[in-house]
Amino acid sequence: YTFYGCTSLRSVNLESLTNLTAIGESAFQGCTSLGSVVIPEGVTSIGGSAFRDCTSLATAALNGTASVSSYMFADCTSLRTVMFNGTVTVIGSYAFRGCTRLEEIAIPASVTNIASGAFSGCTLLANIDVASGNGTYRSINGNLYSKDGTTLLRYAPGKGGATFTVPAGVTAIAAGAFEGCDLTSVILPASVTNIASGAFAGCTALGAVYYEGTAQQLEELTIGSSNDPLLSAPFYIYSQTEPETQTDGEGNTDYVKPSLTRTDITCAGYWRDEDGIATVWVYVAPETSGPEADASGSADET
Repeated sequence: YTFYGCTSLRSVNLESLTNLTAIGESAFQGCTSLGSVVIPEGVTSIGGSAFRDCTSLATAALNGTASVSSYMFADCTSLRTVMFNGTVTVIGSYAFRGCTRLEEIAIPASVTNIASGAFSGCTLLANIDVASGNGTYRSINGNLYSKDGTTLLRYAPGKGGATFTVPAGVTAIAAGAFEGCDLTSVILPASVTNIASGAFAGCTALGAVYYEGTAQQLEELTIGSSNDPLLSAPFYIYSQTEPETQTDGEGNTDYVKPSLTRTDITCAGYWRDEDGIATVWVYVAPETSGPEADASGSADET
């Protein structure tokens, strides 16, 4: 708490402190006029929330080996540039939470642990780049994955676009992966078997989930707690061929809906890929022009 709440502090030259090895917890928290900071090479330890709520902080350079501690840059709402010039190995929980102007970040090869929520609330973050030599993580189209590509760790919410297709081969979606994103739909491959707690927390715009697997595979999909936006959205099962139809006792015809025994998911029907667009099968009764009119149904795009 060395400079905690020093709202008039505009600059600090840590590099002049040649014997500096540690920066304490909340040391510069609330220094709302501080515009930039350079962490010297000799610093090996930085306490939690060290620069939290430094709302004017625009650039940060980390030249030492110290980990990016929990909440270290949380709510630094002007932070645009982070430079990892040293050998940082850990990015702590909620380290960059609420950095609403951070548009991209480059993860160096030395990082081996990125904690849950590290980029929570970074609404403009459009590119998470990972150095090719990193043995733990990788970047695919600007999103963060495990090195083998089987776990989606963080979708970059600043990318824009209404729909995101999870790549085939991904088996798990990590906690907070889509937290707070404004996607209106998501396409899940059949390879996904586990969606962690809170993976879709705060995704209030989510209106449809297009599932590439079968109804049986959907039955077996594990979905953790705190995923209300996901569970509230209708699910659609993939079928490139037109679904079967059925007619009720009143003569109304519609496509047969997929049957699920699980009750936490609403399966609303089927979807197909039409020129790269997920399109729901909607039954349209055929026009009748005479006794020999074609009685088959057709599908319209949504």
